[in-house]
Amino acid sequence: MTITITQEDFAQSVDHVLDHVLTGSRYIVMSDGVPVAELCPVGAPRSPFVPKAQLMHFSGRGPSDDLTALRADIDAVIDGNLSAD
Repeated sequence: MTITITQEDFAQSVDHVLDHVLTGSRYIVMSDGVPVAELCPVGAPRSPFVPKAQLMHFSGRGPSDDLTALRADIDAVIDGNLSAD
């Protein structure tokens, strides 16, 4: 069973949470609505799924699709006058 808990609630009840983890429960600790930690028994298999909130948080942090900037970066390191001959 996976339980979501806020950072504040975790700090106030860490002993209780760890007791539940020892019996097989999993906890997702949230900070400002973003998952920051997963607590599970040592050696327990991890879920192959990413929580939607975590996916949404990290999806906005990738590289931009600014092709003009990409072309400028490539041109800065490659001599455009080179040929394959």
